[in-house]
Amino acid sequence: MTEEKTAPGRGSAVLRVAAWLAGLTAVSWSLYQIYVGVLALEDPFKVRVLHVAFALALASLHVRAGHEETRPGRFTLFSGVAVAVCVGVVLYVFLDYHRIVTRTPFVDEVRAADILLGVSLVLLVLEVTRRILGAALALVTVAFIVYGFVGPWLPGALGHRGIPLTTFVEVNFLTMEGLLGVPTGVSADIIFYFILFSAALEASGGAKLFVDLATSLSGRVRGGPAKISVVSSSLFGTISGSAVANVMVDGTFTIPLMKRAGYHSRVAGAIEAVSSTGGQIMPPVMGAAAFVMADMMRVPYLAVVKAAIIPALLYYLAVFSVVHLVAVRDGLIGMTKAEVRQFRQEMWQRVHLLIPLGVLVWQILAGYSPTTAAVRAAAAAVVVSWVRRATRMGWREILLALRGGAEKTIPVAVPCAAAGIIVGTIVQSGLGLKFTSLLLALGGGYLFTTLALTMAICLVLGMGMPTTSAYILTAVLMAPALVKLGVPEMAAHMFVFYFACLSMVTPPVALAAYAAAGIAEASVWETGWVAFGITLPSFLVAYGFVYNQGLLMHGPVLQILTVAATAALGTVAMAAALFGFLVARATWLERALLLLGSFGLITPELYTDLAGLAAVLSVLVLQVMRVRVAQEAGGALKGS
Repeated sequence: MTEEKTAPGRGSAVLRVAAWLAGLTAVSWSLYQIYVGVLALEDPFKVRVLHVAFALALASLHVRAGHEETRPGRFTLFSGVAVAVCVGVVLYVFLDYHRIVTRTPFVDEVRAADILLGVSLVLLVLEVTRRILGAALALVTVAFIVYGFVGPWLPGALGHRGIPLTTFVEVNFLTMEGLLGVPTGVSADIIFYFILFSAALEASGGAKLFVDLATSLSGRVRGGPAKISVVSSSLFGTISGSAVANVMVDGTFTIPLMKRAGYHSRVAGAIEAVSSTGGQIMPPVMGAAAFVMADMMRVPYLAVVKAAIIPALLYYLAVFSVVHLVAVRDGLIGMTKAEVRQFRQEMWQRVHLLIPLGVLVWQILAGYSPTTAAVRAAAAAVVVSWVRRATRMGWREILLALRGGAEKTIPVAVPCAAAGIIVGTIVQSGLGLKFTSLLLALGGGYLFTTLALTMAICLVLGMGMPTTSAYILTAVLMAPALVKLGVPEMAAHMFVFYFACLSMVTPPVALAAYAAAGIAEASVWETGWVAFGITLPSFLVAYGFVYNQGLLMHGPVLQILTVAATAALGTVAMAAALFGFLVARATWLERALLLLGSFGLITPELYTDLAGLAAVLSVLVLQVMRVRVAQEAGGALKGS
């Protein structure tokens, strides 16, 4: 009896210690990153080692890293071992730093201590990845590691000379390749600061502002609650960069509103999932993968933002069209004037919190580095919060922002480290060149078939895998094949990036849709398929910007405007075809014509545009005539 009463007390004490350690680790990580971002004095190798060590140590102290509420777990044996490995790695690197950075890779000796700590770090990355993200990415990483070691025994084209253990350790521990390579570098140098800015804005009430703003703009119109979801998710998604996180923050408010307005549970969940996923492709911030893309192509981040503008607008036009057409078709209404007035009043209490977002955009457009822009915007969020008492950030809120920024970086930093291991193995084994040749052979040398194969592989690899990891893996393996077929590098990477994002709402594993289905209390399977249907126009848009870079804002202004206008009309036509309504309920023949017309309009060729326009206009004329006949018949009936 005595043991039963005291055990909970001991458990609570352990939980408090774990929570204290987690908080201290998170705040220390944020303060170190701010020091590096402001002064830029640390060597990049040290920064990446500490970034990974902080992420792994903090993740080992949490059981729900990456969710809206990150709860410290019990300080288990694994927690202790993980923290010890992280501390050991950091001390070893700092104490033996001169030898590590001055040695000649693949020539100088790899010591036994290098192998012990290098292997321990890789194993820890694999286990933490499994714990916080599930088995998918961890198993893929293990498969690539095994492939690297067993190369000499593999048959045919898959065979290679093999990667010795010493080379594996050098790549992943003693150089800025592999585990400490480009993905980790982007996470440490850029992504962390944008997540910290997001945490600072959220701590001051910025997330609530986006919902209030969206409600004020679209709450009273037909289908208003769903349009609130589209607008607020696109705004919040620009700073969160995570589809699932966006669903968990925004969906808890918008999904019940949509259901109350008359939307079916599965449709409400699907609209929120698709809207939240679009935040990853919505400038100016986009998702973490966009920063990796800019680094991989060696182009300014602003070039990626510019290329993403039209496709992102078309993506949200598709979602907005579905929302509006379904609302008109089903006779759904908006919110009451009193409800909207309450949100508008709350919005004016927080409207000044748009200033930090404006600072961020201004800094990026002015040519400052993304890191500088994010640090200054985060500082602006703290300063601007003092304008009103309701948003004022005291020391408690600042500490919560520092802790929240670090905790929300875990689901990015850890998979970036795992993706780095995969990239290092691909480079050392020569698999990238072999895969490019294989993809070209399977595609028969034809661009369309190769694009279709690339799309399918992106969607499959994205199942259950974070967008950043899915993009890195597919970009390394498949983007070179598209470039060899004459696709411009930006279009090739953007194509891969788009489908890495869309994998979040593509069954059978659609993580964003599944998160939304849980809030909506709807069928996971049905919600996933409705979300997939809403995003279908974006599938065509991705093919469109490969064949005509006007959609990526490359080319003469007239060409850009023309291709954007026809793609926009095609997007609306496809939404009408899929959900059976344009200005009236569509027959199956009309839906078929709308679908064919959308294909023609989104395909950026003159003759396809004309054919598509003719198909859509014919349906529009038929439906307008039918509506007029019905109205006249109704008027005659009333007169009689």
